Amino acid sequence: MAAGHSLLRRFGAWVAQWGVGKAVNDVDLDDSLQAITDIARDRAPDARAAVDRLVRAVRHGGTGPDAIAWTTARCTALVQTLLLGGPPPDDLAAQLAVVGIDPDREYLAFRARPGRGNHSGYRLPDGFAVPIGGDLAGFVSTPPGRLGGLLVGLGPARTPLRLAESFHLATRALDTIEAFGLRGVHSFEALGLRPAVLADPDVQSSLRHRYLDRLGGHDAVPELLSTLRLYFACGMRVDRTAERMSLHRNTLRHRIARFEKLTGASLRDPLVAMEVWWTLQTTGRRAARPVRALVA
Repeated sequence: MAAGHSLLRRFGAWVAQWGVGKAVNDVDLDDSLQAITDIARDRAPDARAAVDRLVRAVRHGGTGPDAIAWTTARCTALVQTLLLGGPPPDDLAAQLAVVGIDPDREYLAFRARPGRGNHSGYRLPDGFAVPIGGDLAGFVSTPPGRLGGLLVGLGPARTPLRLAESFHLATRALDTIEAFGLRGVHSFEALGLRPAVLADPDVQSSLRHRYLDRLGGHDAVPELLSTLRLYFACGMRVDRTAERMSLHRNTLRHRIARFEKLTGASLRDPLVAMEVWWTLQTTGRRAARPVRALVA
């Protein structure tokens, strides 16, 4: 039986990496399918129906489009269930084994946008990708590099049965990346406070009223706000900010003092500085909204 389990794992890994057609060419077909069926019968009776469908698909045109379409559809449904947190199928253990997903390994859920073309359940080098809500979603074992022109939000590492937690945060990360005009791949953790900024429009409205409405509609306001953004980006260091803006230090200090006078805020107060930074993150960007449903 140990040999049978080893063969099942090998077969699942081949299916996961190459698809059914390549897998059945790399192992003895009859022995492999018999071993899989025996394991399903002995260890997980509820899984036998799913395994039997795979056996039939492989035996009757195993390298053809029907078998590949069956595994693609099954894989897509399984991955969507893991990401969205739906009720797991009774034969989950067998399905994970057949497509080569290690139930004890941690994976990183991701959500990518824009979703171009047909994303029906194709493989990444070390994970899966399926369509969800118009986006490309899935999970990988290692953080991906740039995926073409896609914006990619990553969740934290979780085992397959907890991937819904990771995917929820990956969705928030992607919404944040898009809202703040960022590019490439970003993890939820690396985005810091930005997801909170985006998710709480009531706080945004209050802070805008406190720090921006008092500036009025003067023509100099956009210049003042861009100065403050760079000032925060430079660690609130006058010398570095002035150099980046090609300004005299006293000119920069004058702009900061003008903002403090108009708003009654003191940027020397860490709490006030954080609130002003928070406000600037949402000014001139897409209006915030509550975190959307995972399938929206």
